[in-house]
Amino acid sequence: MPVPTSNPQDNEPSMTRIPGSRRAQLHVNLAVVQGHYEDAVRLHFRSRARAAQYAAIRDIPFLLSEIERLWTLLTEAQIRYANLRAAVLATMSAYDAHETNPLSHLRTGLSGDDRPGWGPGSSA
Repeated sequence: MPVPTSNPQDNEPSMTRIPGSRRAQLHVNLAVVQGHYEDAVRLHFRSRARAAQYAAIRDIPFLLSEIERLWTLLTEAQIRYANLRAAVLATMSAYDAHETNPLSHLRTGLSGDDRPGWGPGSSA
């Protein structure tokens, strides 16, 4: 059953939603950046073209910073996925080996995640 959200396109099965998690929000106004770029490539008088090009060039540090921030978020998500996958595989192997408490591997994997909204006992 989908989780209700304000945007119907954002509905995802509840298994894939993490309590308290949110999608990454951009810290750069892409419409403004795109406007600066389009203005810079448009044909102008020489003085106007130079100003438009400088406006587009001034956006580069902000875009690089945003790329770095999003790369960090992606890396963290990949690490969380890899750790959870490893815990699930260890749980399955423990079950196949008839261990007395195979879910302990999964609990241990989840309890190692100390961010808000992750792991057992989280209130988010």
